[in-house]
Amino acid sequence: MRSMIRCFWFLGMAAMLVFLNGCQPNPVTPPPTSTPAAWSSLGDLTWFDANANGVQDADEKGLADVTMRLYNAAGTLVAETRSGADGRYAFEGLQPGDYTLEFIAPSGYSLAQADQHDDARDSDPDPATGRTAVISLAAGQSAADWDAGFVPEVVLVPTETPTPAPTLTPTPSGLPPAPREIVIPGNFGNLPARYYPAATNPAPLVVLMHWVRGDMNDWNEVAVWLQNRGQKNPYPNPGSNSWWDPSWFPPMPEGRSYAVLTFTYSGCQPGGCPKITPEKWFSDSMIAMIEARKLPGVDPNRIVAIGSSIGADGVVIGCGEIGCAGALSLSPGDYLGPTYTDAVKKAYESNPQTHLWCLADQREIRVCTNAKSAATENYRAIEIPGGGHGNMLLAPKLDPLPMQLILDFLETVLGSNYLPSP
Repeated sequence: MRSMIRCFWFLGMAAMLVFLNGCQPNPVTPPPTSTPAAWSSLGDLTWFDANANGVQDADEKGLADVTMRLYNAAGTLVAETRSGADGRYAFEGLQPGDYTLEFIAPSGYSLAQADQHDDARDSDPDPATGRTAVISLAAGQSAADWDAGFVPEVVLVPTETPTPAPTLTPTPSGLPPAPREIVIPGNFGNLPARYYPAATNPAPLVVLMHWVRGDMNDWNEVAVWLQNRGQKNPYPNPGSNSWWDPSWFPPMPEGRSYAVLTFTYSGCQPGGCPKITPEKWFSDSMIAMIEARKLPGVDPNRIVAIGSSIGADGVVIGCGEIGCAGALSLSPGDYLGPTYTDAVKKAYESNPQTHLWCLADQREIRVCTNAKSAATENYRAIEIPGGGHGNMLLAPKLDPLPMQLILDFLETVLGSNYLPSP
């Protein structure tokens, strides 16, 4: 009997287990999940390129409120944004694919030179179009090295055309346009300037930088002599020194006509520069050379500069920034920060083919000869006995004659057959 009870008990328990197991819910297998493609992004910095070298230097600050537009491979506008107060910007949540980025220069600025350094520090958009090369983004990629530098934009100021003066000498075929007043936006304020177009287009350009005792008016007569307009200087001369007396100037070769740019350094005036401001003049020299490339009718590959005293240092410093064809210095003297020798070295690093001529009297020729250690075969140090300092070298009866050396320099650098074919 006990064995039967024990058997029924086991059978009952087994049945209950089967019943309970049947009441349990079936286990639920979660549906497969699909991970969306990872988003991509791009961006970085817009900045004020204070020395206009196309490179983000440590002391240069971001530029706010610059507009950026993003286009896809079909050329359709995808998104638009602006840089923040620190110059930073970003496009996020982008699908993988090809894009083009456009930077819109704010009023008063233009884009800096592109591709002057590695991608982390240089400016990327083409200054002519404002657009970058195609940017290919992979899934999840963050392309945070698309930058743009901005420099001040040259502004032409409309002025009345100076009244033509009587013809003095034979003119080149096709009278060049009259000189005009312009303004060059500098880092320390606007620089008043004058542009003398040549009779040809495009033409080589001569940038003239003045000495500490004057301003751009020191070059009034020299500018029209180089331009070879066949007319009198239309601007009043502040004095009667030899550089304002064109009667003794060597004749300009027939048919020759150079474009000319003159400007006044920050804080200077016709009576001179009351304050010595090397930092400002260093910046002014570089910006003037950079803006010279943008002037209408100028061949950007044939730019030379001639300077006196502070301008003698300035022309070589400026050439070190843009890699110009040549610079002639009248009495340089380590005035703008770097030594003249260091400036010469940098100019040759920018363009090993550039021509640098240095003129000084017997008291100051040492500055010229010391720089030979940093120079190439295209460097000349020329002593002018009894010439004096700076603009005093622009005087008759000196041997060799600096004004003739200027003509020789221009022909050496630019040649005698630079005029375009008719």
